[in-house]
Amino acid sequence: PILLVIYGCVMPFLLLHFYVEPYQIGAGVIAAGDNVDWSGAESWFVVGPALIYVPLGVIAWRVIRKRYTPAAA
Repeated sequence: PILLVIYGCVMPFLLLHFYVEPYQIGAGVIAAGDNVDWSGAESWFVVGPALIYVPLGVIAWRVIRKRYTPAAA
């Protein structure tokens, strides 16, 4: 579960740097070295991994802790 949370926290930054920024530079939305333009949908799609994987990791951690502790038996 901790890897899901780490993935959800790291992936948005990687997507911004390696996907959104080159895409917007190539499309002519921003110039090289400018900030990301948040008015486009592709900028907001990078938030998806954080919204999905962080809660999923927390839920998985809670279920594993609840179901598989020795006191649960």
